[in-house]
Amino acid sequence: MGLKERLNKWREKRRKPFRIPSYKAKKIGNVVFWVLFLWMFTVSITGLITNNKLKAMVQKGPDSKVQLDQNGATRPEAVEFTKQFAKEYFTWKRGDNERANREGRLKPYLLEGADPQAGLDMHSLQWDANYVQASIVRVKETGKQSADMVLKVDYKLTRQDEGKDVTETIAVPIQTDGKGFIVTGNPQVVKVDNKAKIKVDKDEKQSDEADYKAKQEIRDFLPTFFKSYTTATQKELEYVLHNKDIKGLEGALHFEQIKETKVYVGSKKGTFDVYTIAEMKDAVSESKMTMKYVLTVKKEGKQYIVTDMTVK
Repeated sequence: MGLKERLNKWREKRRKPFRIPSYKAKKIGNVVFWVLFLWMFTVSITGLITNNKLKAMVQKGPDSKVQLDQNGATRPEAVEFTKQFAKEYFTWKRGDNERANREGRLKPYLLEGADPQAGLDMHSLQWDANYVQASIVRVKETGKQSADMVLKVDYKLTRQDEGKDVTETIAVPIQTDGKGFIVTGNPQVVKVDNKAKIKVDKDEKQSDEADYKAKQEIRDFLPTFFKSYTTATQKELEYVLHNKDIKGLEGALHFEQIKETKVYVGSKKGTFDVYTIAEMKDAVSESKMTMKYVLTVKKEGKQYIVTDMTVK
């Protein structure tokens, strides 16, 4: 073959279009498809995440505020905590070993430094007690992260061959730090329809003490008041209590003695703020318990009366 023929053949070969074998074309097509698919998937996910972030940013203000402002001491977990406390509180047996046992069971629930028996005088017990059940009556907020849980508690008293079924309504002050709960004061026996203020324990009012004469007269008046408050009818109670919202206990407890009293000059003229600790005896179980009160007292003529009452 001459040089001219070779040159023409080479030129003809160059003019022929290059063709990719069919299997290679399919392979390249698949690669392109998956690249495009992954790119679209990535774009979609990115858009979704961005969208959710935008929604969260829009909702963050009001929703976060609601969460932060919600009183954790009123949540269902707080109710369950209080019921568990009531279970341990209304379960006891007489004897030194049993006192220590009850103290150990109550310890996880109580504020550090509080009465380890939560106000119950274990030395005065005449019966053993077994918790049956508790139901919530109402929850009353007392602060941003505190509340009083009012529970109706059923428990059974036993000794030898005797037995009694008892129902008690108590107010339990609790508080939360957002992580857990604590009982901040002794449980108090209340009437179901008691509309008196029931507040968590707080520091005593820092004001001037009353003069000696007023303090002595009020100390003499307190046993009379508490005997009426615990056992008198609502009509009889009106002689020493001028507040229709506060209901007497009508025999649920019996007054034993005043253990401590501090009397301060009240914020209103002629009134006194009285911080007192009273020992009461349960009418059914005969067990003794310590209860704290803040009373607003004033003198009408020659007689003292109570115009307000707060359970601490």
